[in-house]
Amino acid sequence: MITKKQKEFLEKYKDINIEDLNIRERDLFNKTLTRIHEFIDRGLERTLWLAINHPDVLLDEARELEDESLPAHRRLMTLIKILNNLNPRFEVELTLKEKKLP
Repeated sequence: MITKKQKEFLEKYKDINIEDLNIRERDLFNKTLTRIHEFIDRGLERTLWLAINHPDVLLDEARELEDESLPAHRRLMTLIKILNNLNPRFEVELTLKEKKLP
């Protein structure tokens, strides 16, 4: 959902106090962070559109059935992991045959 460069940027500033940056660096940080937020918003909007209009493409179950090397429900499990990491208090429950969230 983010590019490799965006990930590197976030990792670079992970443990840095933004208040300690000079004005130019802080401005660059804020502008880049705003672009990352906008990029994520567009990605989420497109993912929601896919879920509504083409859930088969988003879930990719047909390909999972054809290719046994792909784990079952991999994209659905990833979406649930995202929700669980954002707010562990969410009670997201999914019943799958012999499958549990790690």
